[in-house]
Amino acid sequence: MVLGQLVSKISNASLDSSLFDILVFSGMRNTHYNPSNTSNIAPSGFINGPVQGKPGNKISNFLKGMSGNAGLFSTVDDIGTMMRLLLNKGKPSKSSMIFTE
Repeated sequence: MVLGQLVSKISNASLDSSLFDILVFSGMRNTHYNPSNTSNIAPSGFINGPVQGKPGNKISNFLKGMSGNAGLFSTVDDIGTMMRLLLNKGKPSKSSMIFTE
């Protein structure tokens, strides 16, 4: 949570705006705070039905859905992109890796 506030202060922009620039550059186009399209996002809870795109964290809700500890929503494809970035030590890759061993 403190890191999210620090990023906002240093970048002189909101946390979602700062993070969005990094995510789009990385190829993650469907990872957002307060997503407008929640059709392909897994529910984060159930209150009279599934809750999608809204954090279940009171602090994050107080911060309008944007905090360093909750509220970031993604899709399976973007999580896969993040995993490829981690496996490739931060280098984006369009090809898949197949392990033979």
